[in-house]
Amino acid sequence: MKKILCALLLILLLSSCMQYYRIVKTEGTGIKGHYDKDSIVYLTEAYENIEKQGGKIYIQIRKTEKNTITIVVARQDVHKGSRHYWDPEYNKTFKLLDTPVITDNNGNKITVLKTVENLESKFDKGIYGKNVDIYLEKDVPEELAIDLGRVETKGKVYNTGKIYLKRK
Repeated sequence: MKKILCALLLILLLSSCMQYYRIVKTEGTGIKGHYDKDSIVYLTEAYENIEKQGGKIYIQIRKTEKNTITIVVARQDVHKGSRHYWDPEYNKTFKLLDTPVITDNNGNKITVLKTVENLESKFDKGIYGKNVDIYLEKDVPEELAIDLGRVETKGKVYNTGKIYLKRK
């Protein structure tokens, strides 16, 4: 019983460093929609504008450390009738073309120290495929607005607009 309690406590401690954010609202013409319950913003419409067809290119935003936000760009794909949220070609080729602009809920700009491309997945943090870490001067706040600028994937450039996030 003690081993089980220790294991649960360890899991809680390890998972507390990665906090999930949900999208409150978005601004800009480059955003085609978002998933309220998570931190996913869609940059394109589904195939033939039918949701069940999939095919939307999306950005996922996660806080992975106290002062780090991780970005993943990928595309929903439909395979044999079941939905998969992974298309490796879109993930492997994505790049942030601009320096992200991040502000807290009071409008104060948070300095971006550096951005680092990671080619490997972070399975322990639920991040699969290529990702970009954005290191901030201070801890990621409870509420923030992020403008990633332009994102390129598979040779096409998308404008992300402004994304407002709040910690779950």
